[in-house]
Amino acid sequence: MEFALVVPIMMILVFAMASFGFLLNQDLALTEATNIGGKQLSIAPSYTTDPCASVSSAVLAASPYLNSSNTAFSFTFNGGTPLTFAAGTSPTCTSQAAVLAAVTTGTVYPMTLKVTYTCAGVISFSFGSLYKFNPLPASSCSLSSQITEILQ
Repeated sequence: MEFALVVPIMMILVFAMASFGFLLNQDLALTEATNIGGKQLSIAPSYTTDPCASVSSAVLAASPYLNSSNTAFSFTFNGGTPLTFAAGTSPTCTSQAAVLAAVTTGTVYPMTLKVTYTCAGVISFSFGSLYKFNPLPASSCSLSSQITEILQ
């Protein structure tokens, strides 16, 4: 009798902890990938004609466990209007590369990268009438990470 009362509660706690672990892993992967993308953004204009495409591919390469179709990018150059790209699209900003190439050495030119990720991979399980119970629903989860670097 006690076993039947305790097992569902214990299963909910175990799966909630596992889901939280997956969520934390995705957050840490996103933060590290965004840091790598920010460093790439600070040097990209000197060697590429499309810094946004270069940075987005560096972010996705740095986080192989994150789904690229759930990843959205936003670039802000020198405090201007952000260039926002929806999840699953390929960011391009070839017109911005010419502006960045014209910036003289020693000029403070901040560039901000913001990466937003729609969570995936949290655990759900079927237990009796609790069909696909999910302690942390993925549909309401959105992670984001931002970094600002100076053009080098």
